[in-house]
Amino acid sequence: MLPNAHILPETARLVDAFAILRRLPTHVGLVSFSDSKAFGRSPIQSVGEYELHYAVVSDNFPIARASFVLSLSDTLNRTKLSPAQPQRRPPNL
Repeated sequence: MLPNAHILPETARLVDAFAILRRLPTHVGLVSFSDSKAFGRSPIQSVGEYELHYAVVSDNFPIARASFVLSLSDTLNRTKLSPAQPQRRPPNL
């Protein structure tokens, strides 16, 4: 059985897209439901600016897309997440 979430009409649901631990503030763990070893290691492990693109797929509504810029710092207090400019979304997501 695949993981899922029910989102009723005219409602919304929060999505956990990534996690950052206080003890490892430069390692971003992406939330992924997969049994592949390719997803076991954090793809982001250093200070920098990263563009993140997400798509939520459903049988009941059109694909919902969002893009963000993650400014990752060496301390969690200085790390920032902000919406990306609309034109920065890749066309094939």
